[in-house]
Amino acid sequence: MTIDFDALFCEDIRQEANGKFILVGVFAGSLLLASLPATIRLGALVRIWNLPAGAHQMSLRIFGEHLTEVKIDGDFENTIDNETIALAIPPAAIQIGAPTAIMIEGKIDDITFSARHYLSVQKQPA
Repeated sequence: MTIDFDALFCEDIRQEANGKFILVGVFAGSLLLASLPATIRLGALVRIWNLPAGAHQMSLRIFGEHLTEVKIDGDFENTIDNETIALAIPPAAIQIGAPTAIMIEGKIDDITFSARHYLSVQKQPA
């Protein structure tokens, strides 16, 4: 079984009672900061598809060189076979020490899906 995923990095994520997500401050591929080191607020919405129905254990993390790691773990139930699901990594204060690539890695049950989605962080030119 192959798990496919994509992700959007953002400053804030909210979920409405009807299940819709509201993403605030979506980062599009790169982030220019006026100075480094810096602390930013960062979360992500991760969409996963090709997931079989049933109970699952998952772990998601935002990581990279020169920054603090954010990790969440939990259990969830997928009720429809191969349904696309969305999981939010709640925003957290992330300290960035130098230019880097911020990546996402996850694991569902015993299947790891790796960090092919990333946000490039650079110091803004003077």
